[in-house]
Amino acid sequence: MENLVEQAGQAGGAAKAICQPMRASTDDLPERLRNDLTALGPLPMRTLTAFVDLGLSDAEIARYFDLSAASIANLRTIWQLR
Repeated sequence: MENLVEQAGQAGGAAKAICQPMRASTDDLPERLRNDLTALGPLPMRTLTAFVDLGLSDAEIARYFDLSAASIANLRTIWQLR
C-alpha cells in the first residue's frame, strides 16, 4: 500500500486525484441544493459523477434519489459534469 501511495505521488496530478475523494464545496450552493445533497450520500459529487458516467439522464438520476431533475441538472452544471 505504501508503494502505491508513493507511485501516485510521483505520477503527478492525475494519479493523485484518483486517490483523493472528490469533496464538493457546499458553501456556495443555494440552500435547496444543499438539502438535496444529503440524498446523494457522504460524497455527493463522486456519486453524481458515477451516475453520469453510467450514462443516466438527469431524470433517471433524480428518480433514483427521489429528487427533482432540475436539482440534478443544476448540480451537474455547477460541478461541470458532462
